[in-house]
Amino acid sequence: MIGFLPYWIEILSSGSSRIKEHANRMKRKTSWVRPKTFQQINEAYMHHKTNNMAERYRWMDRFRGSAILLVVYLHVAYSITSTYPDSWSLFDTIRETLSPFRMPVLMLLSGLLVERSIKKGVWRYIKGKMHYILYPYVVWTLIMFALYAVRETYLGIPGRRLVEGLWLHPIDHLWFLYNLLLYYLFALLTLKRWPVLGVLAALGLYALGYTGTREIARLGYYLVFFMTGCWIGLHLTAFLRFMQRIHWGLALVPMCLGVIFFWRHTSDFSTQKAYAPWFLLASLATMPAFLKLCMWNGWDRCSRPVEWIGRHSLVIYLVHWPITVFSPIFLVVIYHGNPNILLPFYLAVVLAISCLFAFMERQSTLISLLFSPKGWSRILRFPQLDYSFK
Repeated sequence: MIGFLPYWIEILSSGSSRIKEHANRMKRKTSWVRPKTFQQINEAYMHHKTNNMAERYRWMDRFRGSAILLVVYLHVAYSITSTYPDSWSLFDTIRETLSPFRMPVLMLLSGLLVERSIKKGVWRYIKGKMHYILYPYVVWTLIMFALYAVRETYLGIPGRRLVEGLWLHPIDHLWFLYNLLLYYLFALLTLKRWPVLGVLAALGLYALGYTGTREIARLGYYLVFFMTGCWIGLHLTAFLRFMQRIHWGLALVPMCLGVIFFWRHTSDFSTQKAYAPWFLLASLATMPAFLKLCMWNGWDRCSRPVEWIGRHSLVIYLVHWPITVFSPIFLVVIYHGNPNILLPFYLAVVLAISCLFAFMERQSTLISLLFSPKGWSRILRFPQLDYSFK
């Protein structure tokens, strides 16, 4: 102890900055002290595992957030161009060119972590999908049905059928959740034992469904992206190493070819041809460059808002659509100016309202009930049972 006396004298005589530096050094040292109890070991492991996982999968949040921003822009641009026919045609060109990127990316990302979810247990897997996919699907089907019923009452525009919207033909943007429910069930049946056969079965179902109706063709089309994500998730570490090593040129060339293809076939997006095999290959060709861009470390400081949007993608996806569908009813009455000036402000307002719901979903129990059933236990005051080991 006496041997440390000159060191402490130097520390105390050097001023507050040196004392603070020493305190920070000792804090870092003590934070790595070997835990003594099982609970401390478990807490330390989960803390470092959570931090590493969050840092490792930030690119997923960027990827998903970028796709959601494209979704919001697409619907906002369509809302403006359909409400004001004299708006710039450039808005439609950008919207249609970027259209094939958004939903394939969301489907691919939805499948990436399915294998890890299944490993946690079948019942936990099913329960999670019921809470976070089925529940908001039912709630927002009721909301959309009510909104269309109000519009039909006051404007005479035909609404939607509730039972048909729940079971067979989802209302508007809710087809995404409807398809996801079927995809998660398909992955549960195939991925656990026959992952490769699951991908091949998805391709087979896509080939059979392409000649059917537009909804069936869309179901099979996006199933291929979802199961591709599931297969990549089985080899995620090796896939990430491969993407980091691949040269930018090898990723950018297919992306440029895909963008040119989409630009030359924008007139086919509203037809059955949008789910043709060459569209599927073009969408897959654009993803490596997009993925490398999201994995680039240079985005770490400026990509926080996009990552936040990616973490709250479901809320933003559900909320933005009713705004873009029903707000033009009031826009045509309120605004008579230049629609080209209106679009950026309209986009900012739609995105701001959607993000506000995403923020309030964590703050308000009532708003959280729109997206998850967890808040019912607090409202109905069900007892919270603690099954942890003390």
